[in-house]
Amino acid sequence: MDHSQPQIVHMRYYITAYLLSATFKDCSMIVRLDPDDQVVTRAHPIAVIDLDPKSLARLGKWEQLDREIVLGYSPVVRKICVDAR
Repeated sequence: MDHSQPQIVHMRYYITAYLLSATFKDCSMIVRLDPDDQVVTRAHPIAVIDLDPKSLARLGKWEQLDREIVLGYSPVVRKICVDAR
């Protein structure tokens, strides 16, 4: 697919992908630690919560929120990670 010129036949894919990304941006992860601050090795030490699918009716709200986030962070000066040198 050419993402710079999306075709109407692929619109369902784009909307589904966008709503799925909104779902993952809104979820939370809970990691259980043992007293020594290491990840617990027993079953299910990590839980993911708030994975309810986002409604198509709120697509405009999510688009506006994403736009505000991008505009809010675009003037931020990016720093080079010390590990990347």
